[in-house]
Amino acid sequence: VVYSDGACKGNGKAGSIAGVGVFYGPNDPRNLAERCPGDQTNNRAELIAIVRVLETVPVSSQKLLIKTDSRYSIKCVGQWLPKWQENGFRTAEGLPVKNVGIVKYLAALLNERAGRGQPVLLQHVKGHSGNPGNDGADAQANIG
Repeated sequence: VVYSDGACKGNGKAGSIAGVGVFYGPNDPRNLAERCPGDQTNNRAELIAIVRVLETVPVSSQKLLIKTDSRYSIKCVGQWLPKWQENGFRTAEGLPVKNVGIVKYLAALLNERAGRGQPVLLQHVKGHSGNPGNDGADAQANIG
């Protein structure tokens, strides 16, 4: 089980600062805190946190469980992606999908693992609810 989170101070405003967090457990050397590359938004940081998990966890035959408080990230790859692929990555309103590059890369990483026999499950957890894993990922994201 790995927890991922993104955080953004001043989300949606000029000068916002976003961080990415990955949490395996207390004092685990694999824990990650970094500044979000590119646009500084919460949703982008949430997606990149999941990407960092997929980039760093070795592929195996065991299921990889990633817990996140981001319904947006889960919906991007689990619900909206097939429709976006059909319509040229446009929203229902016909606008370009935000974070499209990260969404495509995330989908490619998930497809690679599926092709190598590793199931990946993104599971929603309630944020800021006292869950130690989610709190750890949130703390990492706020450091980033």
